[in-house]
Formats: sequence, C-alpha cells, structure tokens
Amino acid sequence: MDAILTVLHLYSASYNPTWSSNLAGWMLPPTIMFALLELLSMQQKRAFKKKPKNNGKILDTGLWGIVRNPNYIVSHAWRFTQGVALFGWPGLLFGWGMLKDAIDNQIPGVEWYMQRKYGEKYDAYKAKVPYRLIPGIY
Repeated sequence: MDAILTVLHLYSASYNPTWSSNLAGWMLPPTIMFALLELLSMQQKRAFKKKPKNNGKILDTGLWGIVRNPNYIVSHAWRFTQGVALFGWPGLLFGWGMLKDAIDNQIPGVEWYMQRKYGEKYDAYKAKVPYRLIPGIY
C-alpha cells in the first residue's frame, strides 16, 4: 500500500506548487534509510516471536534495546521525510501531526497494553530501555 501511495504522490508532485526537486532530492536518502530501519525493526520482532523459547518474553535487543517502540519512530520518520519530499514544506506540518498523534495517542495505548500483559516484566524492560521513541529525549 505504501508503494502505491508513493507512486501516486510522485505522479501528483509535479502539479504541486509547494513541491521542490531540491527538497525532494535531500529527503530521498533519509526516506530510504528510515524505510529500511522500519523493515529491520519488524524483522527483528518477527524473528524473536518465531522462537518458542521467547514465548512470554519481551524483545529487548537490537533496535528494541534502544527504544521501546522503534517501529513507530522509524515509521513516522519515514513518512515525515516522504511527506516533505512529496509535498514540499507543507509536508513538515503533516509529519509533525503524525508524530504528535503517535506521542499523544498511539504510544500510550501500546504502553498500557504492554503493562497489562507483562506486568513486572514490562517494568524491568522500561528500566532497561527508558525511552519510548527517541533515545535521550522521549
């Protein structure tokens, strides 16, 4: 689905008065990097869950050992850079809105679910990995 949206946005970008080829060029490398990091975070999670010995455990290695929700931050960063590349400067507002939604709504829901499901194990994980999204900040 993301690939289809990207193609549609690229097609329509040439008709967008706020679109800039320079800005799109600058945003392409981080967009690709964040897309690859999202794939990596999901691959790490999938590989962890696939092993029966990890049943009932919390993934706390790799990207998941740096922040508790790496899939959210790289996904939002990817869409943020993609939005700027495809929509120009108004994409900054779109990206900020998505990040604010993650901080205000999505992450608290995930935290509540994990706390309820894992209890003390999740408390230990939060002590080991104190940041939800951005290392050193949040």
